Formats: sequence, C-alpha cells, structure tokens
Amino acid sequence: MSTKMNTEVSIGFDYGSMKPSLAEHLRSAAKRIRERIKRTLEDIIAIGQDLLQMKGSLAHGQFGPWMLAEFGWTDRTARNFMAVAEQFGPKTEMISDLSISPTAAYLLAAPSAPFEARQTALDRAKLGENVTAAVAKEILGATRKSKPTKGQSLPWEKRWNRVAHVLDRLRTGCTAKELAEFARELRHLANILEKGMRPRTCTVTIAGKDRGRARPK
Repeated sequence: MSTKMNTEVSIGFDYGSMKPSLAEHLRSAAKRIRERIKRTLEDIIAIGQDLLQMKGSLAHGQFGPWMLAEFGWTDRTARNFMAVAEQFGPKTEMISDLSISPTAAYLLAAPSAPFEARQTALDRAKLGENVTAAVAKEILGATRKSKPTKGQSLPWEKRWNRVAHVLDRLRTGCTAKELAEFARELRHLANILEKGMRPRTCTVTIAGKDRGRARPK
C-alpha cells in the first residue's frame, strides 16, 4: 500500500473563520507535518498523531478541506497515517530501534489486520529482521489462516494480549484524573469477575467518550 503525498497545494484554507488560537494551532501542525514528509516510521506516527488531534479540533466537515488545502491529501491518506499512530503510537520508543518499512506499517495498521499479526511483526523486528511490505503480507496471510474457526476460543495468552492492547490505546490522550477513574472501573470489573458473576454494562464517561461500566447480573 503506497501513500502518495502531493505537497503542491493549489488552494488556500480559510483560517479567517475561526479563532486566532485555533488557526495558529492548525498552521503549526501543518508546518510540522510538511517537515516530516520524509516519512520514517517515527515520522508517520507523529504525523498521524497530529492529524488525530487536528481532526478533533476542527468542526465536522472541516478536516477534509483543511488537509486538501494544506497538503493536497485525500481522506484515505489521512486514515493511513492515523491508523499507524493509533496502532503503533503507544510503542514509539521501542519502534525507533526497529526496522519496519512505512508500507509494512500501513498494512499492519489497517482495520482488517489482526492484532496478532502486528505483534508477530514487532517480535520479528525485535530479533533484527527487516519487516518489509512483503514480510507484512506474509505475516498477515499466515495469521488469518491460523485464526480460530467459529466456536473456537482463543488461548488465554492471546486474549489477554488483545485486552492489554485495547487498554493501552484507551489510556492514550487521557489526563491523570481520567486514568485514575479508568483504573477504578477496571478494579470494579476485576472484583465482579473474581466473584464469578457475569458483568453487564452501564455508561460512564472517560476522556469525553462513553465507556461501558460493568455491573453484576
């Protein structure tokens, strides 16, 4: 999967319709992104994190025009960057020492890519292997073939790895107060599970998003 980037922008984005502080925030992000277009994996993660933040800052419908005006990018290009940031961002320090090509990262970060495939790629990269697009495709193919059929359950270790990955993603962007609340909710769920009760959910809010809170049936 290649992500082509057109850096020749023929139209301007209308910053005059927004608050000066937000306009400056967006201009600074655009400048950082353009400087990172050399696209090492670390740069891709940083670009994706900037894009995720800017998408959250803009009103609905403005993100696409902003990207087009600043970089000439399509929505698909942005989704590729943001997916890599979401899937590999929490591991940036570790990834800086690994050899994973940008195209391989896009393939492994795709919504259809199993968590186990990303973990296998990271494990192989830690052993010194250069994870290219071809290697990523091989890993994805092997992982999909080995996925359990309907009715089979995953081994506990693999299920825990998935839970740990989800928790790692959820904590990204949370404040210390929100993380403390989240930790309380997890302890509450652990108590329910230890008592052998089956949890059901109700809604609590963490980091501006609804999270399900477990309640015993």
